[in-house]
Amino acid sequence: TIPVGFVGSIGLQAELTGLHSTLRNAGGYGWPALVELTAPTYGSGAKDWVNLTSTCKNTSLFTGGSYAYTAGCTVDVDTAGTPMSGFLGASDAQGLASWELSNAIGYAGEEYSHAVFPSCDWAAGAAECPFVANNFLNGSGELPAGTYTAKYIIVTNFLVSSLGAGHSYTGDLRVTVRKKAQAVDATIGKAVDLNVILVGNENINASRTARGQMNLDLLLEGMQSLYSAAPNNGTANLKIGTVTAYEWDCASGGDTYATLSVNDLATFFKTGSSLVSAASSGTALNVFLVSRISSGSGGGLTVLGVAGGIPGSLVHGTAASGLVFSTMDDLATFNSSCTPGGACALGSQDADFVDMQATVAHEVGHYLGLRHLSEKAGTTHDLVPDTPECSTTTGGMITQSSCRSAPEATCNAACPGYNGSTTFCAAAADCQFNHLMFWLSKNISSSNPANGDGNLITTDSGAVIRLNPHVR
Repeated sequence: TIPVGFVGSIGLQAELTGLHSTLRNAGGYGWPALVELTAPTYGSGAKDWVNLTSTCKNTSLFTGGSYAYTAGCTVDVDTAGTPMSGFLGASDAQGLASWELSNAIGYAGEEYSHAVFPSCDWAAGAAECPFVANNFLNGSGELPAGTYTAKYIIVTNFLVSSLGAGHSYTGDLRVTVRKKAQAVDATIGKAVDLNVILVGNENINASRTARGQMNLDLLLEGMQSLYSAAPNNGTANLKIGTVTAYEWDCASGGDTYATLSVNDLATFFKTGSSLVSAASSGTALNVFLVSRISSGSGGGLTVLGVAGGIPGSLVHGTAASGLVFSTMDDLATFNSSCTPGGACALGSQDADFVDMQATVAHEVGHYLGLRHLSEKAGTTHDLVPDTPECSTTTGGMITQSSCRSAPEATCNAACPGYNGSTTFCAAAADCQFNHLMFWLSKNISSSNPANGDGNLITTDSGAVIRLNPHVR
């Protein structure tokens, strides 16, 4: 229940705490799925922020109906044909894509659902934000007072028919509600608390050296600068609050995860987040520093960083409870031109280290609800109206070069002479690679790390960040 005058957001997290033994013993997984969220409005009567129906179910979902596979069954997002407004998107397809992302259905070991409402607050009439236009919020961002009702189902990877007809299987859910009672105001500074977890003895020993301590400080200072210094101080205006450091050493199993495969992320986040203070659950982001992250069990490409979810978990102990990035075991060697205890200006820092600062900030952006502006193939884009799109590809992926080609000619015009090595235009908002949430790592000059592609945050992207319950 939300009282009168509550300004902020509501975070809902559901975790599957018990799946029927028959399904679990057969190797089954289950995923909680938020299928209905009914809320009061400033108009007349209650409205559905989420209302998912499916031709796969026989009767009403909440009066004994069940999901059964039928060839060609489809999922829709609202019986009235309007967008599934609780999820960022101006169309059914966009709302459904956001719903699928938040419910993580189909990912083994990730048995959670998490979402934040509202997910946007830009002006009525602007694309992709139905909350204001549909009287879900008033002009000041105030949530309607009254009772909100959420309903979940459990989706499994087993068909009932494969285990024998006439059976009914149940499961247990734990639902956590996080209410954020703060103004949604771009002029007010916000902060996010961090649990920084050093994984493995290599990183732990490096952090105990004078240069390692300097570099950890610079890492967090650089991340904060990207969110709170010009030109982003009027958009995100996000600062680092309380930082608590942890050591996940060899004796506690940390070395097992120091070289991490993305295939092990679910177990990694579940295990690692259980080592930090339970009191910080729902208030602090878990930032893990490992030596390396590989893209698969066979080694694969090195991954700079990964967030547990978009948005990430609202509590500890889940497969989405944190973000992780690679130090390459260089914590004690980065920035050799700087003297520990003295100043180390951005222009004196190593290019790879500057890139690492942006990586951490990028993954924090994911955890707080931001997607890539455009995904690798250039066919999927974020739903934030004031970010540029890039659809032209080179070798099957969007790059800095492809985003300067037609039809992205506005970038070329805004950034003449760009070559990604000596000539940059970091403030050119028309160029997608100048935004923090560009999918690929940035070009930074090794001779002068202060030069390079930008890390802009748009006004509407900043609104998504500030609405997350982790931001206080």
